[in-house]
Amino acid sequence: MINRILLFLIVMTVMSCKTQEITTSVKNKNTDSPFTIDFKKELVSGDIFIFSIKNNSDDTLTILSPSIARIEKFENEIWRRVKIVYCPCGANCIAPPKEKKLSKGQSHNYRWNLKESWCGEKQENGIPETIVINPQVGIYRILIDYTFKGKTEKIIKQFEIKNINK
Repeated sequence: MINRILLFLIVMTVMSCKTQEITTSVKNKNTDSPFTIDFKKELVSGDIFIFSIKNNSDDTLTILSPSIARIEKFENEIWRRVKIVYCPCGANCIAPPKEKKLSKGQSHNYRWNLKESWCGEKQENGIPETIVINPQVGIYRILIDYTFKGKTEKIIKQFEIKNINK
């Protein structure tokens, strides 16, 4: 009986150590899920946030708004949408696709340089100024809408931007 308790404690200790080692990257390996996701859970200024989703099912997985990452920051007890310019200020860009279909084994990545950006007032040349602010420390989340087998659902995953000194 004591040997079983000791063996249980050793196994639990080893498992808890392994869990603590994998804190910077998250992979969803839920067998009920039609996809696998991969992203860094902790970032610092200068990093690039890359969120990857891969279709593991035999059916088509449709990502809605695949070109625009919807990222929010937790501030003052609410989630605030982070402003990210999709198209350079003043440019006439083609509208982003409304959806992207992923067949079995295909992946889609969202990339973000951790900076907020938006278009400001028009300058003398008539082109609006692009305002960019550096990453702010805090808790963020990415939201991705997808359709699978006729049902629309949402992926919500949190990550953190930390101070480079920590």
